[in-house]
Amino acid sequence: MEASEKIFTLSDESDFSFSYKPNELIARRSWSLYLVLSFSTGTDVWRIQTQESNNETLVTIELEVTTSSLGGYSTKAGPAHTSTYKIFWARLDYLLGLREDWMTCDQFDEIDPYSNHGLLYGLCGKYTDNKTPKA
Repeated sequence: MEASEKIFTLSDESDFSFSYKPNELIARRSWSLYLVLSFSTGTDVWRIQTQESNNETLVTIELEVTTSSLGGYSTKAGPAHTSTYKIFWARLDYLLGLREDWMTCDQFDEIDPYSNHGLLYGLCGKYTDNKTPKA
């Protein structure tokens, strides 16, 4: 759970808040986007769960995104692109010693240039901290 929390803290420390349940981390990130004649607000809620099985730890992640726009339009959905999960798993592997390098947003963009950083829900994007861990 500590490694998962660190991913979010490095990505956008000031905007994520955390709560815990047994074998579960919930990371929330509220955001707003102001446009000239409109605005949107939303919350990204990440749930990271662990379960022990056959002397291994199984990790599952789920992301729920709630958005509201001017005029009262509201949606609740999961991520629109698998990139969201790919960069999370790559960073978790690094923190657990299973990967030699921390995947930066720029590196990920080279691998998957069609992914939109806006769809990476707090892990990358114009309004994130996007820090790397200190060696």
